[in-house]
Amino acid sequence: MHDRTRIKICGLTREQDIDAAVAAGADAIGFVLYERSPRHVSVARLAELARRLPPFVTPVCLFVNASPDPDNEYLSDGITDELINALAKVDGLRVASRTSVFALKGKAQDVRAIGALLEASEVLEGT
Repeated sequence: MHDRTRIKICGLTREQDIDAAVAAGADAIGFVLYERSPRHVSVARLAELARRLPPFVTPVCLFVNASPDPDNEYLSDGITDELINALAKVDGLRVASRTSVFALKGKAQDVRAIGALLEASEVLEGT
């Protein structure tokens, strides 16, 4: 098996851009859920756009706990929960359960090990 560089294009918000990225050979499309970003999409819009992706293109979601207050972590947990619920409704998209995802929260594990534990077909890590 040959290793190859995988390409993720992030911040797309329009159907025509999604289609162009897929046609150009993107392996993953990143959606920005951080509301202060000019490339922000709502969860509902994310679901609409993700439906356009063929099975070989992985959707990736970006969101952050931008608060300096660690007590606000419940907000990012809530967003994670809402995303899991919304993305689970997208036909053809396999989403790991909340219980499985949160069991790994804060664990110092290699991303490949986490992917294996979640039985994920694709895992992308980034900032």
